[in-house]
Amino acid sequence: MNGAGGYAEIDDYPEVAEAVAAGFGSSEPEDDLEAVFGSPSPQPGILDDQAAPLRRLVEAHRAAPSVQAPPAAPVIAIASGKGGVGKSTIALNLAVASERSCTLVDLDLGTANLDVMCGVSPSRRLDAELFSAGGPDLSRVIVRTPHGFGLIPGAAGIAGAANLDPIQRRHLLGAVQRLGDSGEMVIADLGAGIGPSVVETVAASDLGIIVTTPDPSAIADAYAIVKCVVQHRGDARPLRMGLVVTMAPGRAAGRAAHERIDRVCRRFLGGALPLLGVIRRDERVVQAAQRREPLLAWRGKSHAGKDLRSLAALVSMLAPRQGRASAG
Repeated sequence: MNGAGGYAEIDDYPEVAEAVAAGFGSSEPEDDLEAVFGSPSPQPGILDDQAAPLRRLVEAHRAAPSVQAPPAAPVIAIASGKGGVGKSTIALNLAVASERSCTLVDLDLGTANLDVMCGVSPSRRLDAELFSAGGPDLSRVIVRTPHGFGLIPGAAGIAGAANLDPIQRRHLLGAVQRLGDSGEMVIADLGAGIGPSVVETVAASDLGIIVTTPDPSAIADAYAIVKCVVQHRGDARPLRMGLVVTMAPGRAAGRAAHERIDRVCRRFLGGALPLLGVIRRDERVVQAAQRREPLLAWRGKSHAGKDLRSLAALVSMLAPRQGRASAG
């Protein structure tokens, strides 16, 4: 990526799209945790994930809708192995900058806070629908925000929400996948870590965004969630994931963090993890959180704001017109 701030330029988008479309292979993971901190060279014979033509992305992402399900919006799942890396900031500002009609879902089950970051005070939250007898209908708890997108506030302080059984998780995932119409977009902000709800949602999403910082422990945790998603995969469709590095002092630090994870993913998981963007460290991000406003709602310019807008443009290009749950 050639952007002066570490984010993708328009000319780089096809290359990133090809890598995302290629997805991961099905190699059996080896003993790989040590390699996250080492510097082994990629072994010969690894799948060249950059070789798939761009039209494969278009064909895969724009398949005809199934007659059994109405076209629904694609789901962009945002996850991190470690808390405090800026995952919710990414999700919130992607919703603000989205060129499409967008619904932001707070799936940080138990400790949700996107409503606070948006400056709204919802009367109903996700947990109001979570345990409905007929399954959740998330459209009933959508809150309109001052920033042009709909928000589904997450459960906060509800122990049961953080410990859903497999059937409840499946019903919740299905409800998320039914949100929106073809051509719109659903952004799901997941909890940190490698819990089953996080892993299952990323694996079923149309694009998974893994967020990390250059910190070594955050890098290790980011790789851990990628590994869990790859191990969980339940069908032949490629997993489409990419990495965003936040709080980076500059482009070089962000690229170095990405290269460390990507190298190990190629070696042990059989696939590449493309770099979607580097968000530079910026005090305005903290100020925005204190003001309960998205950074991109401010009129003033900032390094992080520029990086976030570039990331939003790339995500809009990568997201299909309809979700894979409604694709044939």
